[in-house]
Amino acid sequence: MRTKIALALLLLAAAPALAQDEATARKGLEVFLKDALGPDDKLEKIERDPGMDFVHKGSCAFTRWGVLTACVDSKTGDVKFFSRFKPLCYVLTRDKKGVARAADDRAAEIARRAKFTLEDDVKRARELLERRYPAWKERVFEVSSKERLDRDGLVQDELVFTEKPAKGVVACWPNEVRISVNPETGGIVTWVADDHRVESKEKPRLDEKAARKAALDKVGPKLEPKNRAWIAKDAPVVLVAVDGEKGPRTAWLVGRVIVVDAGTGAVRVLGGK
Repeated sequence: MRTKIALALLLLAAAPALAQDEATARKGLEVFLKDALGPDDKLEKIERDPGMDFVHKGSCAFTRWGVLTACVDSKTGDVKFFSRFKPLCYVLTRDKKGVARAADDRAAEIARRAKFTLEDDVKRARELLERRYPAWKERVFEVSSKERLDRDGLVQDELVFTEKPAKGVVACWPNEVRISVNPETGGIVTWVADDHRVESKEKPRLDEKAARKAALDKVGPKLEPKNRAWIAKDAPVVLVAVDGEKGPRTAWLVGRVIVVDAGTGAVRVLGGK
């Protein structure tokens, strides 16, 4: 009985905080939607979707059924994930008789319907990030990928912005923001914007070659020959900043998952125990 009473009191005490978290998330989503869907959009018919909270830790998920879903940081109101189901820019791959359309025919339709060029959408995405991404003006992001994709009839501009070290910073965690845009309407189709800000001013003692060797010595014996060969020669090696016990540390990220401390040479695998 005492356990039940204690649990009830705990839930009662947590209720105001949970309500405030949801209110913060709703307000952040409302502001974001004015950019993503248009200035006249409101929160009508948007419901909480707790089943999607797992997509981003610490988020509140919302859905407008059949239209969109979003995960919003419950403390800051920043939208971390957004996906829109309609309207999308579909350009049919077959005609009414089921015959495959010529590439030139489809290309002409895409050119006719697209009101925004790829460069237009890069510029507009930057403007949106300036308004909606934390401390955007203090940080440096480069366009690491931009492409107008035509996949199974769905046409959209896919953009990736990657964080680089700002002035006076040796290394940072390379946060990525992935945005896809409907070139016909200019609307945001997807938005994935994690923000784990870590910056280090510590200069590396180990160079790239030493980091690759350290990674190979640590995990190589556990890998198949083809994977060992990839780590030894072709795996990307990038200078980054990571969280350390006593603050940010400069490290080499090998093959996107192996972290080699650039000062001590200690090796760990992201997500490993």
